[in-house]
Amino acid sequence: MIYTTLKDHLFRAGITEAEACELFGRTPRTLKNWNDEPPEWTLRIIRLMRKHPPFPDCWDGWYFDRHFLVDPAGNSYSITDINHLFFQRQFFDTINGSTNNILNLKSELERKIKHLESTLTIQLSHNGQTAEEWKIAL
Repeated sequence: MIYTTLKDHLFRAGITEAEACELFGRTPRTLKNWNDEPPEWTLRIIRLMRKHPPFPDCWDGWYFDRHFLVDPAGNSYSITDINHLFFQRQFFDTINGSTNNILNLKSELERKIKHLESTLTIQLSHNGQTAEEWKIAL
């Protein structure tokens, strides 16, 4: 699908007409006039908005300062700090036996046991000739 009108570009980026008016500092009438031949600068802004959408409200107060993520309280976190948090969480879940991990492992084990019980067969053969398959119950 080729996006040729301003309306198409805005729709693809998930930007409403009201948001576009605020973003470009123009009236709805101006946007209508631009619909068939939008100025290149508007298309550049729309492409930029698609690549880097605004943060959701839960990230209010967070920002980047050089190579650090800074929280609303002013604490700075490097990528190493953030990676460490993930590994530490995984470690504690393993040591403490995270409920989710245990339940997942238990259900997977039960599924595999059921599968084995229902499909286990023994096939006897001698000199390349196979005998009747014997199904056994465990």
